[in-house]
Amino acid sequence: MAAGLVLVLLAGYWWWQQSRQPTLRSMTEGTVTSRAADGDNLALQVRFRAGGSTHTVEGRVDKDAFEWQGSEVWVCYVTDDPDEATIRLPYDPLCNVK
Repeated sequence: MAAGLVLVLLAGYWWWQQSRQPTLRSMTEGTVTSRAADGDNLALQVRFRAGGSTHTVEGRVDKDAFEWQGSEVWVCYVTDDPDEATIRLPYDPLCNVK
C-alpha cells in the first residue's frame, strides 16, 4: 500500500513539473502564399516546413511594418505540434520571449 502511495505521489509530482514547463517554440522562415489588405493590416497565408512536412498558418500583420521589414515573415511553432503556429515579422520579439 505504501509503495502504491509513493508511486502515485511521484506520478503527480512529475505531472505537476511537466505542466510548469514552458511550451517550447521553434522558429523557421515562411513563404507568403497569399495576402489580402484589411485596412492598415494584411491578412497573410504562410507556408513553412517543420518536422519533415509542410504546414500552413494564417495571421495578420501591420501592412507598413511588413513592407518596411522587407516583406519577410518568420513562423513560430510548437515543436511537438507544428500546426500550432503564429506569424512574426523580423523585428518582432523572438518566439520564446513574452
